[in-house]
Amino acid sequence: MTKENKFPDIVFIGQPNCGKSTLFNAIAGLKAQTSNFPGTTVKHTHSKVNIEGKVLNIIDLPGTYSLNPSDPAEKVVLTHLFLEKPDLIFNVVDASILGRSLELTLELIELEYPVIVVLNMIDLAEKKGIEIDPKKLEKLLGVPVIPTVASRGRGIKELLDAAFQNLEKGLSVSHIKWSRDVEDKIEEMEDHLPENFPIVGNKRFTAINMISSSKLLFDKMLKDINPALKMVLDRVRKKLETMHNSPAYEVIAAER
Repeated sequence: MTKENKFPDIVFIGQPNCGKSTLFNAIAGLKAQTSNFPGTTVKHTHSKVNIEGKVLNIIDLPGTYSLNPSDPAEKVVLTHLFLEKPDLIFNVVDASILGRSLELTLELIELEYPVIVVLNMIDLAEKKGIEIDPKKLEKLLGVPVIPTVASRGRGIKELLDAAFQNLEKGLSVSHIKWSRDVEDKIEEMEDHLPENFPIVGNKRFTAINMISSSKLLFDKMLKDINPALKMVLDRVRKKLETMHNSPAYEVIAAER
């Protein structure tokens, strides 16, 4: 279920102003502490909570719009996410702007970390006349979706029940299939990654971000890329861009 001799780590991640910290505080109560990430001035909030005799480490990461940030502070947060590999992620999204929020969700699913989508501010969505079927969204994304109103405590029990169920049984996450031509290029890039290549998350996530020119990944691993692998990457990108008549990063963004 978890790493040996430690309590499960649950990370809260979401875009700014999604109510993520409100949800965290509703679960953590007054026990939360604020610390800097090692060697940085970037702060995060964390707490150890006991829920009906079950202990969890919960960590509230600063808001981020995507897993390919340009902001240095967000990079520190995401490096922590990649290195620590939490037992479970609460991806908090603003239900009233769901379309804008799901880009980060899809990136997290590509990482294949266990994810529960927290459909927060569902009351605001309802007031705007936005109808969301959580079960249908669950089926589309392949991960649990729990509607909440964190400011009122609505849905928190259901969220924690889902968390414990998935921590105990294991949450299987499978990536979302894209159009065939894009999938072919991702698989081609994956197949050419050598065994000693510094993978971030998993091979698929790494290949996707290499193709889309992820600055995070270039900073981390591609500065000294093998010339032969660089040729493969350039070829894959060129094929994709020729087929879609768009830059590779736009093709990937459109697929998401």
